Amino acid sequence: WDPIHKEVDPSGDVPPGIILRFTNTFGNSGGVPAVNAVIEDILDVRLLNPFDITCFGGGTIPDDTGVNPPIACNAVYIPGVPAGSGGTITWTFPLVPAGFQSKVSFRAQVDPLSPEGYVINNYVSITAPGLPTATSNVTINTVRHESMLVVEKQVNKTTAEVGDHLKYTITVKNKSTTAPVPAPIRVVDILPQGFRYVAGSARLDNIPFPDPVISNGGQTLTWNDIGSIPASGSKGMASPTFPMYSNWATVRVKFDKSIFRDCQTVIGKVFIDENDNRIHDDSEIGVPGVRLYLEDGTFVITDSEGKYHFECIKFGTHVLKADRSSLPDGVEIESTWSRFMGDNDSQFIDLKGGGLFKANFRVIPRDIEKEIFDIVIIPRQDIKSAESKAKKVIKTVVFF
Repeated sequence: WDPIHKEVDPSGDVPPGIILRFTNTFGNSGGVPAVNAVIEDILDVRLLNPFDITCFGGGTIPDDTGVNPPIACNAVYIPGVPAGSGGTITWTFPLVPAGFQSKVSFRAQVDPLSPEGYVINNYVSITAPGLPTATSNVTINTVRHESMLVVEKQVNKTTAEVGDHLKYTITVKNKSTTAPVPAPIRVVDILPQGFRYVAGSARLDNIPFPDPVISNGGQTLTWNDIGSIPASGSKGMASPTFPMYSNWATVRVKFDKSIFRDCQTVIGKVFIDENDNRIHDDSEIGVPGVRLYLEDGTFVITDSEGKYHFECIKFGTHVLKADRSSLPDGVEIESTWSRFMGDNDSQFIDLKGGGLFKANFRVIPRDIEKEIFDIVIIPRQDIKSAESKAKKVIKTVVFF
């Protein structure tokens, strides 16, 4: 017997109550006719009320090869045989000529009460007196319920770095407008590799909620009961008699190589040390327009507040230098601490990881007694006004 093949349409996952069409292809590949051949198809117990059976009650089927004339056939359906099955369909053929090939088929309904995940296997066999029995392949259908539950997942960031905190929001909805989804409703969340749940962070409808059961090395979070979800506009409807499963919801976060892994951000300020205490006080103003260099030529210019930053500078020791020519007239840079290189304009910065690295430059007036100075930074158009104020106190006036 060749071919002997079975197909089902639709295949794969199917909902309860759907109609399936099964098609059995067979052929006599031998050199002599087969007499009184029989095809037997035992149905799964969840396949109900077979109909549209080829040759049911008698008839003929054509030769798909076009070589032989149609042959007689007769089909019968015997429910409940064998016990525990959905019954048996049998096709008999008084004569199957050599080289003959054709198909027989039927349709059946998947039991509407089939449980979630139920697997329907089906195959067919053919035999004739004096010939061996041949068995087809097995078709497989898995029952999947269209759940009333729908789950959605969102995250507050689409990119993240090492150490970032992400807020995931999981929304579980009941699609039904008539039937509630009863408790318990279990929520399972699988975290990406390297992510860890923050204890005490769970909320249900913005109210603190117990932490989940954590398994799989911290990757799987399970809340075994988040309560029930009512239907929209109705109450007290009957609960479903089978388990319901929602879809899987996913959300993508792009993991960027963090600046805290092999590089660091350098920040700082070029400021006027008005009280000469060698540190930056909140009231002390910055110097804009100062150019700062690294040893590789990378540079920045301080902003209107005298602030600057270099992003993602590789770990290690670097030299940070202020360009004297970019300073306003009448001021100079004075070293602040030991990491200056004996040159007030340059300092070492030693990057080893962690948070931000701060490197300030302090500016003082040139050749002025430090105990008696004030510093004023004003626009050039106000030069005369500023100079007129320098009477009792020596002032350094910086123009920009």
